[in-house]
Amino acid sequence: MRETGEEPVTSPGYGRCVTDSTTFGDAPPPEAAGSARSSEKKGGKKSAKKDAESTSAAERTPDQIQSEIDQAQQRLADQVDQLSDRLQPQALAEDAIGGVKRVFLEEDGSPKAKPIAIVAGTITSLIVLRKIFHR
Repeated sequence: MRETGEEPVTSPGYGRCVTDSTTFGDAPPPEAAGSARSSEKKGGKKSAKKDAESTSAAERTPDQIQSEIDQAQQRLADQVDQLSDRLQPQALAEDAIGGVKRVFLEEDGSPKAKPIAIVAGTITSLIVLRKIFHR
């Protein structure tokens, strides 16, 4: 896996991302894009910030644009590598085992009584109900 040095970001409703907002160019997040569109419909004008961004974009040289494209491609390749590493069967199994251990074991490795009792009670109840209704 390649190390990018970027911290994972969590987006509400979208799950876990492994990038920042600059990954997809200068496009605003969906919420901001919607508000920009609604302000354009209301006033019919773009904000001064949007005008400044479009001006600075026009002043970039082809080498700068190519450099930005190369950086974006590298970030995308790093993200694909991270996702493929996370989706390996061994990694998925380790994550599942870790989750079960966090639920049923204390930090020192001793068993937690409450979750074990809940599972045992649920299994016992299901067995009793099955015996009652499948005579």
